[in-house]
Amino acid sequence: MSAMRLGKFLFSILLLAMLAMFSCALAGCAPSDTWPAGITDADRATLAAAPLDVRPWPDGPDGGVIIFTAHYRIHTTIQDQAVRQMLARVLEADYARFMQLVPNVGTLPPLNGYVFSDRGEWQEYVVENTGNQATTYLHIYQGGFTRNGVFATFRSTTDEVLSVVAHEGWHQFSYWALKDHLPAWIDEGIGTQNEQMSWVNGEPVFDPWQNYQRWTALRAAVQDDNLLPMQQFAAIQAGDIVVMQPQYVQAYYAQLWSLTLYIESTSYRQNLLAMLDAARTGKLGLLLDPALHDGQLTPHDLAIQSIRWNRISGPIYMKAYFGPDLNTFDQGYLKFVQQLLYYWPPVKNFDNDSLMGAELQAAPQGAGGPM
Repeated sequence: MSAMRLGKFLFSILLLAMLAMFSCALAGCAPSDTWPAGITDADRATLAAAPLDVRPWPDGPDGGVIIFTAHYRIHTTIQDQAVRQMLARVLEADYARFMQLVPNVGTLPPLNGYVFSDRGEWQEYVVENTGNQATTYLHIYQGGFTRNGVFATFRSTTDEVLSVVAHEGWHQFSYWALKDHLPAWIDEGIGTQNEQMSWVNGEPVFDPWQNYQRWTALRAAVQDDNLLPMQQFAAIQAGDIVVMQPQYVQAYYAQLWSLTLYIESTSYRQNLLAMLDAARTGKLGLLLDPALHDGQLTPHDLAIQSIRWNRISGPIYMKAYFGPDLNTFDQGYLKFVQQLLYYWPPVKNFDNDSLMGAELQAAPQGAGGPM
């Protein structure tokens, strides 16, 4: 799979993710703390004093360093040693989570990321490294992006940059680990599962259930009847959303978050794991052969991960792994949403599988599903 093919699609999807965060800030979503929950002054001192492999950044900005971890090379101009340590720990914890989703991945190359101390430095990086796409990237005012398997972001608050890095970490990992790309509904959905974390004894603890920003946006989407029917939702991609009003962008990301939470919280998780393994081995794309044969898709669509590719592959993959009747799948999801929104914080200990709208559909054998 070419870097150009994934790079173009990842760019459009991740730009949407960051615009969603920006619009949420404008619309008055729950504000981020400067430091994450659970980090005390004593924790900051301990983190700052902990060993960390920090080396000079050749030809980098003034004060720039590269943080070396087991799997990452984090280029940063952030000077706070505690924040550097937290970046390293979030990404390595991210990696461990991703390996649970795609456990048979071989050895990946060191994963490179850029975390700048302010937007001005990040802006210089964008201009120097993204060519004729720079103008578009520069519309990102909060957040970051992943392009050709490398993420880049900047610190506005410590809490926010850690959340963005954790989200982008999935897109970077999937770029290198999966032979077949995922459609937006599940690629972004998995990204949202890494945004919320607390800190216990200096280590990040991820809990997607506690994502208050997404929860409040989901509540508003339900009240305003802005959730999309599953068939339409599975086909949506960045270009369909970015032109909409902020409340629709927020609703879309809330639906991504809650749908993935639903899948992860029921027996559907096994089908998700099968889908990801098929993407890892390159078997997932075989499901698109009929669309190629009848002219719905062209080889060029596959090569560049076009808008048409996402609109066709999204529903095809969802039906193959989560049931041919998306209305039934949708009914189970909406029951889950009712439970999820009953009160804050959400209740986790309900009978998850009773929410499933139909008997669990086995993943197709020809696409690498369970035998």
